[in-house]
Amino acid sequence: MHSITLETAGSRYSGSSDVRVESSGMHHCTVRLMQKISCEMNFQRWPFDTQHCSVLLGKSVSVHEERTLKLNGLGQNSKQFRPITDNPAWEVTDISVESYEDPMEEEGHNFDGLQYGLVIKRKVRIFYSTILTPAVIFILMTLTSFWLPPGANEKVLLNCVTATLLCIFLRYFTIHLPLLATRTPLVVLFFSHSLYLTAISLILSVVVINMAKSRHRTPIHPYLKSFIGLPGVSILVWTGSTPKSVTDEEDWTDELKVGSTARESCSSADEASQGQGADVQHEWIQLTVALERIFFIAYVFIYSVMAACYLN
Repeated sequence: MHSITLETAGSRYSGSSDVRVESSGMHHCTVRLMQKISCEMNFQRWPFDTQHCSVLLGKSVSVHEERTLKLNGLGQNSKQFRPITDNPAWEVTDISVESYEDPMEEEGHNFDGLQYGLVIKRKVRIFYSTILTPAVIFILMTLTSFWLPPGANEKVLLNCVTATLLCIFLRYFTIHLPLLATRTPLVVLFFSHSLYLTAISLILSVVVINMAKSRHRTPIHPYLKSFIGLPGVSILVWTGSTPKSVTDEEDWTDELKVGSTARESCSSADEASQGQGADVQHEWIQLTVALERIFFIAYVFIYSVMAACYLN
């Protein structure tokens, strides 16, 4: 902008007028144009959104050779667009200029006005730390609950903490996002759907803990047992060797081998029943582990799809 100001123009020009002086001595006084642009905001991809704005200028800018703009070295004209103040939240990435015919002019005196289109992009560096990082942590917290021991009460605690943090983030979005937005931001949908998945994981944890800690007397269905015995499934549900019965009972029976035959047969029957009960309990634990591993694989797939659709 020129720093020369015309001081002898009386009241025709304000003190903020600019003067362009030519080599011939002629000077041209121009008044600075400050135009506010209203944009129709689309928050669907918040905070990684790009907005398109436009402004129409009429016949007050009638110099044809000075209509185009220049931005960041992209040659378009003899003048350079520069905002009055730097915006900490937005940056201008592109400017386009189109001509339009003013419909208000009389026939034969039409004037081609200008329509400036601006593309502004939100500065999102801070949102990578405040939104993407917590989203990854929430995913890991939910998936970790599937790998805890079947009878661990920490499953419920971990899912409750994850659900509480997700509710806090959704409350944060409600406060800082416009309530009149036409479309729900994809980030909000991601956290909302993650809360649903965490609730399902919490219910599954309660079911698994009850199945693992209950004393089962009947074995699982043969079809389920054959499914657990499949090569790929057996690797996922491996929980170690089958637990043995109490060894004190064995020592006690060894000491009484010289006793009566009736007592020996009774102790052998108790020993066999305890071993069978341990096998049944181990089968139920394997079933709970298989159930958790299946949900783990399903959750990994669901979270991958959600991240690709909502956080891309």
